[in-house]
Amino acid sequence: MRRRTRRVGAALGAIALFGLAPDAVRAQQHAGDDAAAGGAP
Repeated sequence: MRRRTRRVGAALGAIALFGLAPDAVRAQQHAGDDAAAGGAP
């Protein structure tokens, strides 16, 4: 049972990371666009 719960936790953690990664990438891209446009980051 413990091994199964660990796998489930790791799977949920990976899903959460992959789900949040695109948001972080978008934020970095927006910051880069603002800097290129001469605006405040």
